[in-house]
Amino acid sequence: MIPESLYIKSVGVYLPDERISVEYALESGMCGEEFRTSGFISVPVANGTSPLDMAVLAARQAMHRLAAGQIDIDVVLHSSVAWAGPEGWSPSGYVMRELGNKPGAAYEVYQGCNGILSSMEIAAGLLSLAPPQATALLTTAINSSTSSADRWSSSGSGIPIGDAAAAVILGKDDGFARIDSICSTMISELEVISRGEGPLEQDTANRPRLDMAPRLDGSETDAMQTSIDLQRLFTRAYLEAMRMALGEAGIRPYEVDRVLVEHVGADFTFMFCLMPLRLPVKRSTVDFASTVGHLGGADHIASLDNLLTTGQLSPGDRLLLVGGSTGWNAASAVLTITDTRLRL
Repeated sequence: MIPESLYIKSVGVYLPDERISVEYALESGMCGEEFRTSGFISVPVANGTSPLDMAVLAARQAMHRLAAGQIDIDVVLHSSVAWAGPEGWSPSGYVMRELGNKPGAAYEVYQGCNGILSSMEIAAGLLSLAPPQATALLTTAINSSTSSADRWSSSGSGIPIGDAAAAVILGKDDGFARIDSICSTMISELEVISRGEGPLEQDTANRPRLDMAPRLDGSETDAMQTSIDLQRLFTRAYLEAMRMALGEAGIRPYEVDRVLVEHVGADFTFMFCLMPLRLPVKRSTVDFASTVGHLGGADHIASLDNLLTTGQLSPGDRLLLVGGSTGWNAASAVLTITDTRLRL
C-alpha cells in the first residue's frame, strides 16, 4: 500500500523504570540456560499495572508531544498481544474513555507483535476516506505479570518479554515522519509454529498462560525444523514483506539508513532481515533492543522513540520497519524522517 498522504505526527512510549537483568534471572532460576547466550541484558517490569493503563500513559505522552497540545482523535485502534482483560471487553473503548476523547470509531486489532504495523495499514485505508484534518491513535501494550503471557517462554527460546506500551498518532497533513509504504503478507505454511498440536477448543474459564516453547516441540514442527524448510519459509516471509515495502517506496536496500526489527535477538535479526538485504547489523537497533527485550507490539515504536530522543536521526533519513507475528504474518513499512523536533 502506498498512502497518498500519511504521516506519523507523534509517538509515545511507556517503559517502567524497574528492570530485571537476565543475569539475575539466570542465577535465580527464573529462566533457562538458553538465555545465557541470548545477547539480552535486561527487561523492564511493570508489576501490577494493567497493560491498558500503560497504553493510556503512552497515548497521553504522544498527545503531549504534539505542539498543538490537545488534539481530537477520530479513530482509535488498540492492538492486543496477550489476553489481559474480561472476555467481551473493549480495550479501544477503554483507551478512548480514559483520554476523554470525543465520540469516534474504535477497533481492536489482534495481530500479535505486528499489531502496530497492522493497525498502521488499516488506519491508512480509513484515513484515506476521511477529511484532511482527521487523525488516528494506535496503541499497544503488554505486561507479562498481569496477562496470559509468560516473560521467559511466551516469545520462544531465549527471547525475554519486557513490559511496555506504545502509542502512535497518524495524520494526513504533516508530521515528523512520512509513511511512504506499508505492506503485509501471510505465509500460512508457518501457522503450525504458534498453534502447536493441542486441540483448537480451549477452556476459556481457566485460560492458561501463553507458553510458546512447548508448541515448538510438536511433531509437525519438529519435522519442519529438521530440514531447511523452516529457515526458508521465515526468510521468504520477511523478505517478501520488505521487498514490497521498498519497491512501493521506490528505494533500494542500500538507501535505508536504519532497519527497525522486532526485538527478537541479534542472530534472528541478521539472519532473516539484514542478511537477505545485505545490510550490516550497525544499521539495526539491536543494541537498544538488548536492554529492554521483546516488547510485544511496541518494539518498533520504542526503537523509533529511542532513535529520536537520542539524536540519532536527521531529516531525510529512510527507515525500514519489519516484523513478524503468528500466522505467519510479516509486515513492513518505509518511513522518511521529515522533522526531528519532537516535543519532549
